[in-house]
Amino acid sequence: MNGTNSNNDVVRCLQADRSRAEDAVKQVDDEMLDAAIMKGLELGRAKGHPRRRWHIPMWVAAAAVCLLFVLVFSIRISPVFANALRDIPGLSAFVKLIEHDPGLSSALSEDYVQPLGITQENNDIRLTVEGIIVDEQRLVVLYSAENVIENKEVPLRTIQFTDEKGKELRGIISYNTPPEYSEDESVKSRKEDVIDIRLIQPDLLPNKVKLKATAGEASFEVELPIDHSRFKGLSREVSIGKTIEVDGQQITFVRAKLSPLQIRLEMKYGAGNTKKISGFIDMAIEDENGMRWRMDTVFGSKGDQSTEYLFQSSYFHRPKKLAIISEGIYMTKRGERLVIDLDSEQIVQAPDSRIALQKVVDKGNYKQLFFTLSDLDDVDIQRGYWLTNDVFTDGEGASHGLYEAAKYDPGITLSLGSRQQTVQIPVPSGELPQPLSFILDDYPGYIRHPFRIDLPVE
Repeated sequence: MNGTNSNNDVVRCLQADRSRAEDAVKQVDDEMLDAAIMKGLELGRAKGHPRRRWHIPMWVAAAAVCLLFVLVFSIRISPVFANALRDIPGLSAFVKLIEHDPGLSSALSEDYVQPLGITQENNDIRLTVEGIIVDEQRLVVLYSAENVIENKEVPLRTIQFTDEKGKELRGIISYNTPPEYSEDESVKSRKEDVIDIRLIQPDLLPNKVKLKATAGEASFEVELPIDHSRFKGLSREVSIGKTIEVDGQQITFVRAKLSPLQIRLEMKYGAGNTKKISGFIDMAIEDENGMRWRMDTVFGSKGDQSTEYLFQSSYFHRPKKLAIISEGIYMTKRGERLVIDLDSEQIVQAPDSRIALQKVVDKGNYKQLFFTLSDLDDVDIQRGYWLTNDVFTDGEGASHGLYEAAKYDPGITLSLGSRQQTVQIPVPSGELPQPLSFILDDYPGYIRHPFRIDLPVE
């Protein structure tokens, strides 16, 4: 890539958009942006669960199935004028936010951005896709949405990605819609944001991706051309083949795939394991200098015999050595059940007293059950708990699937500053024989067991 031409293009883009950017910057202060960056919780498994297929607004920290993705705004930042941005009032926050994600910030520093500048306007809402950052299995969309008539909030909703034939891409979509923005009247008419989709294995991004979204009464369909030449041949797969045993549970580190925007780590679990591996404590990728790249997404498989963990990318840092590190493992004892009686709205059976049925809300076609997890310690509170799998049984032993809501409802909500989580479970309405029995496959519990596994760089 010609670095000089690329930087000139970016500078021209910045100059063209400067007045617009400065207007937006006046409306955003550093405290608001800092407040939007909270530590998210570990992703749930993406395996077709109704609650786990919903698009996850990242401000709901515990509902996020991935750690909070750092905000990147529509100003195209390159090293040539990164310092200049710091001198413009307010824009320093943007640079600081990008620096929180070493993988993404290093990609931007390498000019690994595909500028687009595609604008659509509908019902007084203007949507502009400023650019994308992409590799073969991840797509990061940098966009702005603006109400050109009124000072009203314009967050994107019902976000969907499809291929050229209209088939929906399979993966986890995350985006940021922090409530701090909607509470401030001065920033309602314009919003800059990032949409991030991670594809499941073995899917790859097609040549063209269509972004479908709504904002109020407006709907948009934006075709995004994917320039495969930018990442062709940059990914590589390495074999690990290392097995560890913790508390009688076997975990095998199979292989890893390193690409410009992510590291994907495949693990398999022993068939004789008596506990379900729910996650890892403070797991990260570390280089020879102690720099770390966090785990921020998890994909599971049916039967829970394997898991794929996705980390921030070390690609552009070009480390000489890498290792997988963790302080311990989250585990859930197999066979544990949660039994509730909806008639009396009481818990009949539970593993311990930390879980309580808070309320039952009738949504018409389904009932939303609100459970509270309390007395979580400093390690427990680091992740969100989905509690159940896809199926429950009624009082007569008949199996039922959880209700798939047409609109997003938060699956998990973190009470900031407390040691509680609220977990929501949707069950179909109707005359169900009581009580209802749920298998608990994700419940608080862990064992500390630090480990370090070498990850081949070549």
